[in-house]
Amino acid sequence: MNRKPELVPVREGWGGWPLRMTLLGTFYLLVTGLVILLAPFGPEAQASVLLHTAGGILFLVPFLLYFVPHLVRRWRDKLSHLLLLGYMAGGLLLTVVLSGVVLTVQAAFGTKISYGWDLVHIITGCAVGAIVIVHMATAVRKAHKGEGRFATNLILGTAAAGMVLSVATWFAGALLPGATVRTPLPEGYAFRYGENPFAPSLARTDWLQRLEKDRELKALLEGVVKDPAASPERTAAFLDAAERQLETDRACRRRGERHVDALGRLETDERRIAALKEIVAAQAEARGGKAAALLETVTADFEESRKAIEEHAGIDPAALAGSRSCGAAGCHEEILAEWEPSAHRYASRSAFFQLIQGAMAEANGAESTRYCAGCHDPISLFSGAKNIFKDDLSTPGADEGVSCVVCHSIVQTDIQGNANYVLAPPERYVAEDGFLGRFLIRAYPRHHKATFGRPLMETAEYCGACHKQFIDEQLNRSTRVQLQNQYDAWKGSHWFVPDARNPARADPEKALTCRDCHMRLTEALDPAPDDGKHRHHGFVAANQWLPLLHDLPNAKRHVELTEQWLKGETVIPEIADRWPGGPPVPLAIQAPEVVRPGEKVKIRVIADNRKVGHTFPTGPLDVIQSWVEVRATQGGKEIFRSGDLDENGFIRQGSWMFKAEGIDRAGNLIDRHNLWDMVGSRFRRVLFPGFTDREEYTFECVCDAPVAIPGTEVEIAAGEGGEEIIVEALLHYRKVDQTLLNVLQPDGKARAPVTTMSRATARVRIDRAP
Repeated sequence: MNRKPELVPVREGWGGWPLRMTLLGTFYLLVTGLVILLAPFGPEAQASVLLHTAGGILFLVPFLLYFVPHLVRRWRDKLSHLLLLGYMAGGLLLTVVLSGVVLTVQAAFGTKISYGWDLVHIITGCAVGAIVIVHMATAVRKAHKGEGRFATNLILGTAAAGMVLSVATWFAGALLPGATVRTPLPEGYAFRYGENPFAPSLARTDWLQRLEKDRELKALLEGVVKDPAASPERTAAFLDAAERQLETDRACRRRGERHVDALGRLETDERRIAALKEIVAAQAEARGGKAAALLETVTADFEESRKAIEEHAGIDPAALAGSRSCGAAGCHEEILAEWEPSAHRYASRSAFFQLIQGAMAEANGAESTRYCAGCHDPISLFSGAKNIFKDDLSTPGADEGVSCVVCHSIVQTDIQGNANYVLAPPERYVAEDGFLGRFLIRAYPRHHKATFGRPLMETAEYCGACHKQFIDEQLNRSTRVQLQNQYDAWKGSHWFVPDARNPARADPEKALTCRDCHMRLTEALDPAPDDGKHRHHGFVAANQWLPLLHDLPNAKRHVELTEQWLKGETVIPEIADRWPGGPPVPLAIQAPEVVRPGEKVKIRVIADNRKVGHTFPTGPLDVIQSWVEVRATQGGKEIFRSGDLDENGFIRQGSWMFKAEGIDRAGNLIDRHNLWDMVGSRFRRVLFPGFTDREEYTFECVCDAPVAIPGTEVEIAAGEGGEEIIVEALLHYRKVDQTLLNVLQPDGKARAPVTTMSRATARVRIDRAP
């Protein structure tokens, strides 16, 4: 006769749904939490963040329904290992729940999550998994006869269910639609300047850089295979550069910068370097075979890279635009307000850039404008809009000029200039421009920080990629001509102090670099910095008019800051011990103490580049003008003048000017910023950092005789009884010269404002004694 199995009684709590759901939630949250902590950034990890958060909210109900009654039941029990483990598990679970609630609220309604709460959540979350497992195992061991099997099955079943849900979460993330980043270049895109689709600009994408690395190594290995004994020094030099880059890529990966996977292919480079070392160390007769073996794999990589470029060489404009979203919901509102009137912001839509770009396209073809676009219009450049079939040479989003994403996506630079940088478009968060995306950025900020906060941006070499320019035979069909060059002027000045560990870079404690002066630390509510200060993104320098001309947001404030900067009224506390006060370029006058009537008065005006970190002035010196005006008065009447403007807005001939005058092949003046025609200069006068320049002036002490004002037909009577001559020198600056302004506005009525940067005064006593 068959007997029915005896039913095993289960104690209160073991069989209830609150415990089952609490165990299921614990295992699910533990696994998805580990995925968030350890898995690489991607839609799968982001799905884990979202469902981990949602699961944590749902977990609250069963957790409280189980935990509170269970605590009440066990409160008066005799202390034991099991009870102690239970108290520890309960305390950790409460801490995890509390910290999770705080982090969720901060991510949903704040500007950033707290580092402290995040650390507590991670540590207690990892600890609770171990404690709960030990607690449950102890409870199973101490369970009544037959109850242990039930408890074991319960724990294993909920653990398995939690794992299944976690795996389902991962695969659900893989189904999330990703934002378009890479795009094909337009049909019929012209490769006029070689295989680089963005030439004559030197700007490159990470995929293009990968292709060029493969091409360079492929050519090197082909040479070794052809003649194993020829120039091993070339292989050694290549190896040395590759090892230095590998160390940089390793540091980037440790910081979580995933662009190195596309840019350097870290593991691939490690294998290549090991193989190259073997080639260098091998005997000549063995080099050819080893090089051939490596060449085979490099050629395969090269073909793969070339195929990727052929299919998706461009970058979707939306991936590089959207700067205003950076200021949304309180994140970087202050930085956005600073950037909007900056020269970076309107670099592509400036009336002068559009004028010059149009003239360049008309003279040399639309493709030539890629030369300018790497620095001025990168969104259009990388989308393929600088092409013969694109009438306006632009694309949606180009009105942002050098956008937030463009600047913060530059991963390598070179000091040649002409936009010699590598841009890696960031992998975007899911629904990045909406509430969900902002929540993800705040709740899971690791990728956002690694992508947009690279140490490279702290260096002058980062700025030097664009703030250095040359024209070569590709454009002027003649020879290479160096144009503006802020980087080399700074590198050769006293402001550059080499770092003892890397003499090619500046010592951050002793040197002054670009951002020290032009991106001052600013008190702010921005969530990014931990010290309550961010770098000012107005890049304040000499942009004292164009924001008003273009009616940009916050233009008035930007112009005020620029005027203060030009006049030396700006104080930057963090560099006050290294950067002197007063005007950037002060003037001084050397004059005689006394003159007699009828004598020639000889004075000398001295300009001192005391504070500017590069040559003064800098930038396009065929357009920007700085000059010295000198006036002498006697008895309230003007007896001498030099450096004033005529009625048409032009500086009078003979004035002391800081500028450059380029010429074309026929010797004609480059006066409309037509740099593509420039082959040399007929005049250049600037002030190197820490150096002075001087000019001498001579005029007559006329006393009571009538005086003719130079450059006019006007005669005035000298003041009677004037006992001294007052000499005043003023240093002026304006952003655009009158010639180019008249091209933009042909009626000739427009005027660029003039800022007086510094002044000096001298008094010369008149001795009337017989």
